[in-house]
Amino acid sequence: MLLRAVTCRLATQAPVAIHTTSRSFRVTTTRHMAVQMNGDLNNTAAERARQEIAVDPTYSNRSFAIPAPEDDPDTRQNYRPFLLNEEVTSSDWISQLELSTALKMVEAQVMKSGEERLRVMVLYGSMRQRSYSRLLAFEASRILFRLGCDVRVYNPTGLPVKDDVQHSHPKVQELRELSKWSDGHVWICPEQHGNLTAVFKNQIDWIPLSTGSVRPTQGRTLAIAQVSGGSQSFNTVNSLRILGRWMRMFAIPNQSSIPKAYTQFTDADAAEGGSRLMPSGNRDRLVDCMEEFVKYSIVMRPHFVLFGDRYSEREEKRVKEEKERLKADELARVRNNQRRCRERRQNYIAELEAKVKKLETGDGEGTVDRIGKKYRQENEMLRRLLASLGLEDGFVNAYVQAAVRAPTVTQKLSLQQELFSHDPLDSQMPSTSEQDASDIVLSQLALEQPSVPLWNLDNFIPSAVRPGQEATLMLANNSSPASLFDTITTHGNNAPPNFDMSTDFPEPSLPVPSALSILQYPNPIPTPQTLPYQQATTSISPSPMENLIRSSSPDATLCSVAYSLILQHNKKGYDFAQLDLRLRIGYKGCGIANGCTVDNKVLFRVLAEIS
Repeated sequence: MLLRAVTCRLATQAPVAIHTTSRSFRVTTTRHMAVQMNGDLNNTAAERARQEIAVDPTYSNRSFAIPAPEDDPDTRQNYRPFLLNEEVTSSDWISQLELSTALKMVEAQVMKSGEERLRVMVLYGSMRQRSYSRLLAFEASRILFRLGCDVRVYNPTGLPVKDDVQHSHPKVQELRELSKWSDGHVWICPEQHGNLTAVFKNQIDWIPLSTGSVRPTQGRTLAIAQVSGGSQSFNTVNSLRILGRWMRMFAIPNQSSIPKAYTQFTDADAAEGGSRLMPSGNRDRLVDCMEEFVKYSIVMRPHFVLFGDRYSEREEKRVKEEKERLKADELARVRNNQRRCRERRQNYIAELEAKVKKLETGDGEGTVDRIGKKYRQENEMLRRLLASLGLEDGFVNAYVQAAVRAPTVTQKLSLQQELFSHDPLDSQMPSTSEQDASDIVLSQLALEQPSVPLWNLDNFIPSAVRPGQEATLMLANNSSPASLFDTITTHGNNAPPNFDMSTDFPEPSLPVPSALSILQYPNPIPTPQTLPYQQATTSISPSPMENLIRSSSPDATLCSVAYSLILQHNKKGYDFAQLDLRLRIGYKGCGIANGCTVDNKVLFRVLAEIS
């Protein structure tokens, strides 16, 4: 109840002071705190207590501007068009401003501490001959220059329209270098169509938004102002504030907007240099903005690096560095692998070169030359052994060629099935289709072999076995053996001619002995008529044919005997090349004791077909 009564009295009576104790409230009226409780529109009751800073008269008319002798002439000429002559500067309205607080800060923290002056870049947004944004920028620059700032005004004349080509344009490079050099910006733009002008926005667009993960303007302070030809508006300053925030700049809370700018400036030929801002609340607001800008810049510049440090940027930088490190590690690994690969290749090449050198010099056992010499010696020894057994070089060479071209076991079996699929005891020849098939198989086998005649008997019958001069092989029209073999070997494409042997040998009065009877009876079988290969000897010693028959084994016949039997029983005139290939299916090679032999089964089948 007591608290409710106190509340009612506060609402209906004069201001009071409330004192409290641990037991109850004690209310006393205090006339010195007279505050109207019927409406505090500005909420002054919630205002934070502040200490009023007294004016220091020693700073009246004081200036920290850069003296002309200490200033750079090129910079003064190109970037300080706002400067007036000394007489005007010492007596104009800016020199009369009471700026003791800001001047004391500049003196204490800039001039006496040895720090560099505040570096300020000023941009304006119109290129008209009488541009009010440029005139306002000059007035703002004069205030900042008195406060000890190094002010540089950028002239947008000649700056190309933003594109992706003209980054190296001199005006573009000049703008970017000024932005990089500065500690803070001052943007003053006219309002056109309710917002920024293209001239001003083009300057902002040419300033890089980011270089990597860091914005070049990050951490800088920003002061904004606008001029308009109509009534009061804040569209442009609001847009400028958005741009500043987007570029991560600290825009000061205060801002300046001058309506009807054509009425706020003196004529060009007026006093104080002409085109000066006339006294008004708008001019005072501009002074407030520049003073506040200097204070914020002085406070924040020592912590410029601190304000530019952000977690997201640190994380982005860490990820980028990690990727670069992994890339460097991978590159180092690849280079190491390449180096080791080169070393292995060099070692391998050196090892091969050492082996080649060792082989060339003959060092060590088992070299190519020694192995070849060994094989040549063994070959000569074997040839001498064969010659001592009656097998001369001609026969050995023919045997080697025949062994190289001899069909494999699989080919032998398939040819036997193709050539001898009929009953061997049947005296009738195979059908036309069977004969054609066997001819095709034999011709294919002949094509696979080198074009060397396999049917020259001189290549297979050793001279020790042939009758030689004691025997004569009589053929049709009594041709000699030499002429016969010359005819065969010189025939075109090494293909033997077809010889009809039936007329060369008259029918014997007694049956011709078969190969089986020859093998069963080693002794020569008498015949009423002497065959061609049995002529010209009456010696008591066994004939060469008898020796050949005796040397035959029970399951094979010597090649010379087989060829003789084939010549004798070829009554149907088969081509000798075909007969040679048919016999070679049963070829068993050459032994040291018996020589070249043919399987009896194959021989009997051939004899059955040709008889």
